[in-house]
Amino acid sequence: MKARLVLEQFVNVKTAPEYMQKQILYRFGKDHTGKTVPIAYLPAGAIIEGEQAAFMCRTGQCSPADDECAQAAGMTDAQISAQQIEYKMNTLGINNENDRELYRAGVITGYDKELKPIPGPNWEAYQAAKADNAEEEI
Repeated sequence: MKARLVLEQFVNVKTAPEYMQKQILYRFGKDHTGKTVPIAYLPAGAIIEGEQAAFMCRTGQCSPADDECAQAAGMTDAQISAQQIEYKMNTLGINNENDRELYRAGVITGYDKELKPIPGPNWEAYQAAKADNAEEEI
């Protein structure tokens, strides 16, 4: 049973199974003390095997990579896709329900370091619609 990660995930190289070891990548980042250290992670698309694969599909972290996993997940493609969007929003810290709707609509893609919305592909259309609505109210 296999699934593919939707987003990259940090991994503990000491406890990762052998099949996973071959997929681990590294980049430099800061630890809790501010020291620059290598950070181990699995890239988006990395394969997860076993019972964990179906669980991670149900939580939105993965998509099924084989029929066995799809069946074990017990969800339709639409349900898995919806759960993946929820997972992505949670990962990005999008908790405000209005902002979650904007994310789903492609208006924002997340927040910058100052917690201001990052425009998505539908940002301009949304802004134009807001301006049109404001003019109609006048």
